[in-house]
Amino acid sequence: MPENPGMTRRTIIGAGAATLAAAGVTDVLGIGDAFAAATAAGPTNGIRYFSRFGVTEQMIRETLGAALSKGGDYADVFFQHRITNSMSLEDGSVNRASANVELGVGVRVVKGDQQGYGFTEDITADSIKTAARTAAAIADGPARTAPAKLNVTKNIPARYAVKTSWDSVRPEAKLPLLQQMNEKTLAADARIKKVNINFMDQAGAVLIADSTGRIVEDVQPMTSM
Repeated sequence: MPENPGMTRRTIIGAGAATLAAAGVTDVLGIGDAFAAATAAGPTNGIRYFSRFGVTEQMIRETLGAALSKGGDYADVFFQHRITNSMSLEDGSVNRASANVELGVGVRVVKGDQQGYGFTEDITADSIKTAARTAAAIADGPARTAPAKLNVTKNIPARYAVKTSWDSVRPEAKLPLLQQMNEKTLAADARIKKVNINFMDQAGAVLIADSTGRIVEDVQPMTSM
């Protein structure tokens, strides 16, 4: 299912593990493949991942132009997309599971020692420029021009390379991991009577562009148990 360029935050909460196991959030929203491909490739130059939301260099340049329209010294634009899945095991069974999807854009303008901010969850050119003009209100002077061209950051190290991204692993494949951890913990010592396990996996992507013309995009997976 293609992503809607105007998508805002969506949250899916299941009453139990069986509900989440029936269909992973990445399957429901059609976003697993993009994260898997981007993670395998490591950080990328320019716009790659966020192009699926309709983000273009022209959109970013126009946003930076709006951000500098009141004479700010510096401006940057920060895009973030984050998918979080969590499961909790208590009394021998996984009884809570949830999935959350966040998407948004922040614009910052710096004028001297002052900073202005604007934010929107609506990834459209008009909404992002409105956020930029909100951030620009911190300044009061002649407009500055946005960079004519965005310069990609080269030779970015792949700091988060993984063989299999969590967003491509279905919930029913994660359940045995928690159950095995529960069994091994109880077997480790007879004095252990109860085990609580909280498992979270997160796939995140960011894109940053600024008024110096720099642009960089990265995918940032995270897991905790």
